[in-house]
Amino acid sequence: MKPAWALCRIYRVTLIFATLLCSGCLTATTQHFNSGETLLPGVTHVTLGMASIPVTTCEGKAKRGSDGFVVCPEAKLQTVPLPSYTWSLGVREKWGPFTGVEIGWMAEALGTIDFNAKLGLPGFKEHPAWHHAIMTGWGLGNWADNTLFLEYAISWYAKKRLLLYTNARGSHVATSLKDLELSDLETDDKSNVFKHHQRWLLQNTWGVRIGPFDVPVLPKFYDVNVHMGTPKLMFPGGVPSKDVVKDGYPSMYTAIGMGLTW
Repeated sequence: MKPAWALCRIYRVTLIFATLLCSGCLTATTQHFNSGETLLPGVTHVTLGMASIPVTTCEGKAKRGSDGFVVCPEAKLQTVPLPSYTWSLGVREKWGPFTGVEIGWMAEALGTIDFNAKLGLPGFKEHPAWHHAIMTGWGLGNWADNTLFLEYAISWYAKKRLLLYTNARGSHVATSLKDLELSDLETDDKSNVFKHHQRWLLQNTWGVRIGPFDVPVLPKFYDVNVHMGTPKLMFPGGVPSKDVVKDGYPSMYTAIGMGLTW
């Protein structure tokens, strides 16, 4: 086994184990490397990511509000490094109106594991430096429901080995751990065990990708990006009280990340 792939496998197993332990704690991922391109059939990419992410912890004696969400009287903000693992596979080069088809999955520590499908969009035939695509998928939640998302990405090759990209994702986020609430089960057991307390999350990433480089063992691509999202979700769930909001609880968050792709 090549050293690079041995490192990827150790990284992946460790991250998946850590993600499963707290799967759905944040109920969404933050490290999105979607550039709007789709891989050729049979081609796979593995991306190891790391981001500096501000995590807001719900603290104090919380109470459940009238809308079903737990209201947190106190909030603690700390910035932590979170690793991620992304795997992608090209399925088709062209499918109907779409320029390519790709599937994949991603695991992020403290977040969730999500599965996705990407469809390359037409429209840039006369402008080969541009690519765009739509992606849809779902992330593992906490028994009550799952996270569903839709994402659009577009990119431009400024130079042969310099790609600029951005992507925007809208997610209907799964019910967080702290917001879980048992339903009043009917006698015929047709009701769900847990009530649904889901929220919408909007995310946007702007990134730079350098590559490809064909050097043995070393990554083929290098990514650096800035990620933003709103609203700022609390860990492991809940919503800030009015007092916390008055104290300057952020309505959005930003994170800086990097990725290495083989």
